[in-house]
Amino acid sequence: AWLSGESVRNQVAHDALRKLRLGAVASPFARLAIGQSWIFTIMASGTVVFELGAFLALADRPRLCLAWVLGTWIMHLGIAAAMAIVFPYPVSGVAFVCFFPLERTPRLRDRLLS
Repeated sequence: AWLSGESVRNQVAHDALRKLRLGAVASPFARLAIGQSWIFTIMASGTVVFELGAFLALADRPRLCLAWVLGTWIMHLGIAAAMAIVFPYPVSGVAFVCFFPLERTPRLRDRLLS
């Protein structure tokens, strides 16, 4: 049921309905997407891939790490859009800084400017 997207769709619908009943702001994306089950199939599959593939980000493969970081960041943006729930740490990118060699940034900047 998880990979089909049904569980994700039900959770998004439940969250939107609960927020509307309590007078809070529900995601406008939820109203548009609830009838489109294929969107939730993609979201559920992507979530499983990036959650279970998290250990790959620890491999010494910069492109693989970058792909995981981008995918996970996009996943969190999708959560923000679908449910109006923002996780500031990953959405801001701060959660992923440790995956990049930022100590090399000054050297790269100096090379580009000279």
